Amino acid sequence: MIVKNKFIEQSQGQRLKYARQLTTLSAIDFSKTHNIAYNTLIAWEYDRRNLSQSKATYLISCLNTHRVFCSEDWLLSGAGHPPSVNSNTPNSTLEEMQPTELSLFSEIDYFKKCNPNALTVVIQDDAMLPFFEIGDYVGGVPFEVEQYNGSFCIVKDGSETRVRRLYSISDDEISLVAINSSSRARSPVNMSLTDQQIYRIVYHRKP
Repeated sequence: MIVKNKFIEQSQGQRLKYARQLTTLSAIDFSKTHNIAYNTLIAWEYDRRNLSQSKATYLISCLNTHRVFCSEDWLLSGAGHPPSVNSNTPNSTLEEMQPTELSLFSEIDYFKKCNPNALTVVIQDDAMLPFFEIGDYVGGVPFEVEQYNGSFCIVKDGSETRVRRLYSISDDEISLVAINSSSRARSPVNMSLTDQQIYRIVYHRKP
């Protein structure tokens, strides 16, 4: 369905809140799912803090993972078409969607279909520049650490997910390293292999 642009005259925060609500997630769940500080999300939604272009790009990539399609111009200034939601039901939805949006999610769906145990995530920091930028999509498959020492990996540690270069320190310990020396991301991060879910990156797509 195409959502009517009833928020065109509203604030940046109201547009963000509206787009986020289209995902059906609460602010708490949305912030947890995408590793955004809850207080930061609320500050954006209630216009206590303005969105930068890079943050808007990242939020749009987060919305896209829930099949809510929103342009950067609309989110930042209200210009252009309002968000659209792909519910996979009406054909008119697919016809109205941009080809790049269809291509992106067709690729991701196909990747997941071919790799049932794969994990796909959106890059959330600048730790892996210049290879991966904030908002990029990457997908990984489970693997044995010893076989791909030094690979770019997705490491899921409880509720935290990192994309880093992985090195094996010992039989039961790994080190996660950021390759961008200017990043503020913590690096290296040494951790036990116990209870870690590790995926070697084999798919990369820019939005």
